[in-house]
Amino acid sequence: MDQGPRQGGGAVDYFRHLKKRITVDPKIMEDEHAQFCEANHNYMQFYYNATAGGEEYERMHSAATRPSEAAPGSITSKILLVPDPKSQKTIDSMDNFNRKRFNDSTKAEKDNFFMDPEVAQRILVKNMPQDADILNTLCVWITKWKQAVYDKTKARIVVRGDQMKKGAENTFAPTVRFVTMLILFCLAGMFGWRVDKIDYSQAFLNAKLPQPIYARFPPGLREYDAAGNEIGIVFFRAAYGITTAPRLWNQTQDQELRDELGYCQHKSDACVYSQSWAPLLENVNPLHDTFNPHDFLILANHVDDGAVFTPGGAGNIVREREIPRLLSKYKGTDEGLLTDYCGVRVTQHEGGIDLDQEMFIESLLTKWNLNDVPGTQCPIKEVVDLADMPSEIIPKIRQKYWEI
Repeated sequence: MDQGPRQGGGAVDYFRHLKKRITVDPKIMEDEHAQFCEANHNYMQFYYNATAGGEEYERMHSAATRPSEAAPGSITSKILLVPDPKSQKTIDSMDNFNRKRFNDSTKAEKDNFFMDPEVAQRILVKNMPQDADILNTLCVWITKWKQAVYDKTKARIVVRGDQMKKGAENTFAPTVRFVTMLILFCLAGMFGWRVDKIDYSQAFLNAKLPQPIYARFPPGLREYDAAGNEIGIVFFRAAYGITTAPRLWNQTQDQELRDELGYCQHKSDACVYSQSWAPLLENVNPLHDTFNPHDFLILANHVDDGAVFTPGGAGNIVREREIPRLLSKYKGTDEGLLTDYCGVRVTQHEGGIDLDQEMFIESLLTKWNLNDVPGTQCPIKEVVDLADMPSEIIPKIRQKYWEI
């Protein structure tokens, strides 16, 4: 068995060593877990030491794991018949099944906007303030998959942020670092922690705008009154596409977690929050065994998704008690065990946690038609002949490389 956690500068090296042994004997999990609790009373000091000043890893991009084939006549085969549309006109030309699923997603998106008058309201374009910048919007449709299995069809009305003034001081918003997630996965695998996922629904709409923003409906979805006057939208909350939306949502959620729910923000990663209830034990009625010295919760935020780390084992009361609290103010869903994170498949079992990118790699090979191409040790030519390069930019090829 490994020695206990070392403090100070050796912590990062210690974690690098631990990455090699994520899977451990379940029989010693409970003992190691208790030892870790005793050595690190609030569960966090060792984590602070390990991540402070750690190496910065490039953020991993999400992968759309769209399957390449499906059984004839299945729902998946019908979905694969059409690519995600770029306009309402394309949807109108689809078969009944696909036209319905995309139109239903569009209706759901509109309904969500105007369900709460504090989020957005319809307004005649002619009644908008004369000095207001009236922005355009787009509707983006996407078919969502989870590890090559159809999940849902989603529509998102987004504001044309490229028409807004923006700067680093009001658009930057942090997301949890990937190296932080690796360390948390290592800890979870070692000590038998459970990792769940929560998803905030239309998260940006929870953040209030400093002043209203006026926009038109997307092309193909425009609305008019009986007299033929165009109807637009006035936003009071941060809709997707508004340049300040990610930052405003981050600030809104940060305030709720720290000021209202009592979570501690980590200095080593601004998107990681934690809470330990051990200091509260002396104020707890012993007749109600609600807390124990080993209770904790770690929340790692990635925009509108959150990874929730809690003690494992039967009777995980922390998870059952705290996840509803996290979702009490802002609408969201408890999606249960975390199965994927930014294109990485996460498999939790009694012996630890397994991470792999098999589906992500397969989706890239399929997208670029490389399934039958033999491997090579040097995928890029050392010497490039300029004569082999096209004389002009080819938009289709450029777009593909932008999507990598």
